[in-house]
Amino acid sequence: MRKHLAPTIILFVFSLLPFYWLRGGLFVAAAESGLYLYHSSRSFHHCLSLWWDKISLGFPMAKNLPSIPFHGAMALLDQAGISLHLKQIILYGAILFCSGVSMYFLVWIAVENTFKHRRIIALFSAFFYLFNSFVMINFWHRFTTFLLMIPFPPLILAIYIYGLKRRNNTAVYLLGGIFSFFSFTFSSIPSAASIFFAPFIYLIFFLFDNRTNRPSIYFALKYSFYSFLSFLLVNIWWLLPYFKGAQQMYAQTGTQENNLMTLHSISNFLGLEYSLRLLRADSMEIWGNTFPVGFIISTTLIPLIVFLPLLIQRNKSILFFSLLSLLGLFFMKGTNGIFGKTFEMMFLHIPFFGIFRNPFEKLGIIVVLGYSVLFGIGLVAVYEKVVNYLGGRKSKFMICILLSLICVIVVWPMWTGKILNFKLWERSSMVKIPDDYADADHWLVKQKEDFRVISYPVTNYDGVVYSWKHGYCGDSPEFLLLGNKPYIGITFWTDENFEKITKMLPDVIYRENALKKIAPLLNVKYLLLHNDLDKKYIEALDLDTPEMIRQGINSYQKDFTLERKFGELEFYKIEENYFLPHIWAINGN
Repeated sequence: MRKHLAPTIILFVFSLLPFYWLRGGLFVAAAESGLYLYHSSRSFHHCLSLWWDKISLGFPMAKNLPSIPFHGAMALLDQAGISLHLKQIILYGAILFCSGVSMYFLVWIAVENTFKHRRIIALFSAFFYLFNSFVMINFWHRFTTFLLMIPFPPLILAIYIYGLKRRNNTAVYLLGGIFSFFSFTFSSIPSAASIFFAPFIYLIFFLFDNRTNRPSIYFALKYSFYSFLSFLLVNIWWLLPYFKGAQQMYAQTGTQENNLMTLHSISNFLGLEYSLRLLRADSMEIWGNTFPVGFIISTTLIPLIVFLPLLIQRNKSILFFSLLSLLGLFFMKGTNGIFGKTFEMMFLHIPFFGIFRNPFEKLGIIVVLGYSVLFGIGLVAVYEKVVNYLGGRKSKFMICILLSLICVIVVWPMWTGKILNFKLWERSSMVKIPDDYADADHWLVKQKEDFRVISYPVTNYDGVVYSWKHGYCGDSPEFLLLGNKPYIGITFWTDENFEKITKMLPDVIYRENALKKIAPLLNVKYLLLHNDLDKKYIEALDLDTPEMIRQGINSYQKDFTLERKFGELEFYKIEENYFLPHIWAINGN
């Protein structure tokens, strides 16, 4: 395998890019990802439970179960003494390297005995898969916990094709292990659907191509059945509770009318003219300002190079990945343009199709998968066509220019690191947690009782904005940052009856001794007042200011006194007589 050494080294070099991205010593935390890499041992233990009790008054959260292997691995890095900053660099670098190698392996297997420059094609495809506009916008820009979705699809498809082509049943066991290792990605049902889509289409393509070959058909069906069975067996530990709660999770996505409204709203930013270039309508405004002309030219070149092989040579590999790309484009563009009504009919009449109300985000990876393979083939095809006219040196220079335009100019924010450093609510996505939080965390951890903390200001929004030195805007991180205790600070994401209670909390602070009647029944020991909540965030959500809340506690809640203050964090403790760390049971009498 020495012939693969040079491409592997090249891909490894590119995987070192996160060292440059995070060179300032800060780490990335924003949006729905929040501080998902912080204190991974706590996240690991949270995932072991089917009931999520750390936010509000709790709610069922079976979809966290697939995250156990990931958070377990991250917890091991914590125990090894690796800092949060370095841990994020290692994770991002591993994702880049595995993604590139997976795509390289996919191309090597899929186009074997078909093209003369197979290794170059595989390397070009891997490079495009790492650095394209969709991956930049949809994964790295959002840096969600679904970054593992980048290496997973090409790896699964490569192993599946390998086993099918070689009639190698051992690939079934390998698939089972990979499914188990990447189970984190299945915490999102749409992600699971996009992962299985490409192997399923390949199976259909293979059966049609071998429609007169009964032994091949029999093996393909048997191999596919055992592959899927291996997925079920190695993941049965989380599949059963996960899908028992699937109906509830689907219900949380909203009504069909609301989902359709969301689909139409998002589709306004989509369309075939954008999807062909792996963009949304707003991509130019957000990402194309650095090199506007180059951005337009470069993104236009993408579909031209990708579909060029279909015009030159129609072998099986090209036909399959072209078909995969076209099917992906049909979904990716939403209800816009040609066949938009067909997509809408599927959305309305196919059960659970409402989870694809953002088709660009959920299904765009299918297009990228097909595009990447075709891009490598197309770029080599361009070279072979022009080499006779320009000569070898000029032709190679031309290919370097095309590669630079598409994989550098288009995704320039990925090379500079700007993709990870942007502002939400005028707060940077690169953060550093104030030392006061660590002090408060140590203080809370020493308290062994089970209790809750009511966090003020109580918000009706699922995210918070803190005025830290470098800022923070994302999911509420209190349960990770402060003592691993349950925090009541959000008025939704909970049972309907619980929600009625949490919605009372902003007002009872101004009623004479009202809180001491509610707090004991909620097992509350402390009130936490956040003085570091962003003022514009408070104004936008029409929340009470910390000054108003402090005055309410001092004036009306006489049984709560200031216990400790850590920088901008104030902890008010309830009188011991009213703290009831008990489980209350109600009988029929």
